[in-house]
Amino acid sequence: MKKNTFILLGIIVLKIVFQFIIISPAYDLHRDEYLYLAEANHLAFGFIEVPPIISLFAWLIKISGNSVFMVRLLPALFGALMIAVTWKTVEEIGGAVYAQVLASITLLFSAFLRINMLFQPNSFDCLCWSVLFFILIKWIKTRQTKYLYYFAMVVAVAFLNKYSIIFLMAAFFLALILSPYRNLFVNKHFYLAILLSFVLVSPNLCWQIQHGIPFLHHMMALSREQLEIIGRMSFIQDQVLFFIGSIYVVLTGFFAVCISYNKKYRIIFLTVYFTFALFLFFKAKGYYAIGLYPVIIAFGSVALERLLMRWNSIMAAFVRVVLIVIPVFFFLSFFKVAFPVLSPQEIAKIMKDLKNLVCCVGKMGKTMFYLKTLQICWVGKNWQ
Repeated sequence: MKKNTFILLGIIVLKIVFQFIIISPAYDLHRDEYLYLAEANHLAFGFIEVPPIISLFAWLIKISGNSVFMVRLLPALFGALMIAVTWKTVEEIGGAVYAQVLASITLLFSAFLRINMLFQPNSFDCLCWSVLFFILIKWIKTRQTKYLYYFAMVVAVAFLNKYSIIFLMAAFFLALILSPYRNLFVNKHFYLAILLSFVLVSPNLCWQIQHGIPFLHHMMALSREQLEIIGRMSFIQDQVLFFIGSIYVVLTGFFAVCISYNKKYRIIFLTVYFTFALFLFFKAKGYYAIGLYPVIIAFGSVALERLLMRWNSIMAAFVRVVLIVIPVFFFLSFFKVAFPVLSPQEIAKIMKDLKNLVCCVGKMGKTMFYLKTLQICWVGKNWQ
């Protein structure tokens, strides 16, 4: 087995372990988790809130004993697989082991720890988006027809997991029109792949029609009761905070895929840009867009690796270490506030600092929230 494989397996194990230690055993499951777990007892081709795949995962948990361990394990596995797909994406665009490790560390010590903490459609959704971009890169490199069908099948699976894939696909078609690959529109396999997707999702589409398209009513209620209140600025702030400890990788990724990288990958930047624009226009929640980041982080990691290869060996070695350590530092700094690792009794002991923190959030917003969190976390006497 190659050394690179051992490193990847180590990161995957670390990811799964972290998903368990960031939640105190003092807490029960989240209310949304109970909703999705209950769907295992009412299997159908659709539900008011979500498509049917989450109910199949719940059914797997049910037949395996309905243990909290399994509830935690499934999203952790999806997160680990997402890291593995990003690892392979880095390899496909020409990155070596350092870029693979940097991308993995960036994903590991990020908001994905919270996404993969709960049994919800979000973890599998992010995995599907990562796979789609990986397949797109494979098609760009090889132009093999089979990847069109793979892409179509993953789109269908993503749709049956969460309807937000519609935004990504709308953005992809806009990007395709503006890219050199627009000749796909005269390729019969392109339309056969689209037909395959529709066939695969047709049971859920029929269910929606038979029940009066409850998804639209759900989305209207969500927009009226939540999205209108959140606002667009909150969406933008969230994008900054998701990878606050490794923002340099994300920004480098945007620059790399847009400007300095081979133009053949420009369609990926356009797809990401249009997806962000759609989410921003519809006032989406910030985490709706988090599935876009693995591919951007892959490009950013490769660009940073190539940049460091041009530097003096000693300086490059130092910077390499620093770029990997910074996300870990931020994770350790925010660990006890960003994740439910403290029991209610422990929280009661630090209530004074938490009240100050809440006050800070109310007055100065989310950025100051994290700065204040960092200050509190380093006051050791309050965290004994």
